[in-house]
Amino acid sequence: MSRLVDEFILMLLFTALSFLLVFYLSQNVRYGSARTYYREAVYQLQKSDYSEEAKKQCNKEAKDRGYQVQIKSKTTGYVRVILWYDVVFPFGL
Repeated sequence: MSRLVDEFILMLLFTALSFLLVFYLSQNVRYGSARTYYREAVYQLQKSDYSEEAKKQCNKEAKDRGYQVQIKSKTTGYVRVILWYDVVFPFGL
């Protein structure tokens, strides 16, 4: 009987670790996508010399991809770009 309990606990531990691994990998992929989009957005802003049209395009594209972006201009030639995205738990947890 003791062996059955031990095996059940071990199975629960492996299941929990599997969920954790899937969560980590999915968030790593999502983070990589967000980082790539961030680089593209900053490049587009620099290429357009920080025009308002480029800022609107970045906001629209970010919304389409499921991100939130905030673009602040304090001085000429300086722009701060902040990107947010939601953490999604796998399997609807």
